Amino acid sequence: MLQILLDCGEGTSSQLFQACSGDEDKFHALLMNLRLVWISHSHADHICGVPMLLQHLCRAHILHSKNKESMDGNMETQKLCIVAPPVVQRYYEYTACASGIEDLVHFMPIYSTAFSGSTTAIQRATMGAVEGLTSVPVTHCRYVHASRIGMDVWCKYPTLLTLTVPCL
Repeated sequence: MLQILLDCGEGTSSQLFQACSGDEDKFHALLMNLRLVWISHSHADHICGVPMLLQHLCRAHILHSKNKESMDGNMETQKLCIVAPPVVQRYYEYTACASGIEDLVHFMPIYSTAFSGSTTAIQRATMGAVEGLTSVPVTHCRYVHASRIGMDVWCKYPTLLTLTVPCL
């Protein structure tokens, strides 16, 4: 199953683990299938889960490479694409490099998906399941965007969209 995560607040990894009923193999398979993380803006409740998510993703890749075979027997390793505002992107690019996991992630500035949308890069990251992602600036705070995701409803990958929503 192809995974797309919209925002990544603190506790996201724990929630994903719980969604897998605490099954570590299922959790690692979910992470290995995570293709796109779209971050709307730099508030803590939208970004603080990224370091733990990357740590778990790294562990899943290490275990995957040790097994030399994926959970389902034919999973290919592909970089996780993180679409984020500039300040978030710069911080997590540095974090990924300092942690030695830059080969697991690809960062895309959210502006590249503004208005007209980014089709080629998003299609490549999601193996064609997402036809395009359009980010639209909104006035909630500086660098904040809303998204419109065009899904290929006939795609070969069942897709789960996950959105973290702050409590009001």
